[in-house]
Amino acid sequence: MVFIGKLLTTNGVNVIFDAVANRKRWREKAREDIPRFLEIFVNTPLEICRQRDPKGIYKSADRGDSLYVPGQQQVYEAPSNPEIVVDGQVSPEESAGKIVEVMRNNGFI
Repeated sequence: MVFIGKLLTTNGVNVIFDAVANRKRWREKAREDIPRFLEIFVNTPLEICRQRDPKGIYKSADRGDSLYVPGQQQVYEAPSNPEIVVDGQVSPEESAGKIVEVMRNNGFI
């Protein structure tokens, strides 16, 4: 993903990855390789993640079918200093508004 992000941003394309990079070192590598980078941490309690699980990932983990679910079998290392923190308990519209505001203030849009 980082390679694609670097390639696109180098060519003037803004990229948003919806990804759980559960290890800090992976996010730090992305930050090193992608010059214009904003990290967004959607701070959501595990129980709410389980409730909002349209793909059944957490149920699959409970059954033992998925072995790599962050917060379940895999450790999730929260970011130390993300540019944006949104509360995963507020509405998606409110979260999106905060993200757009920070993107504007930092010249991304």
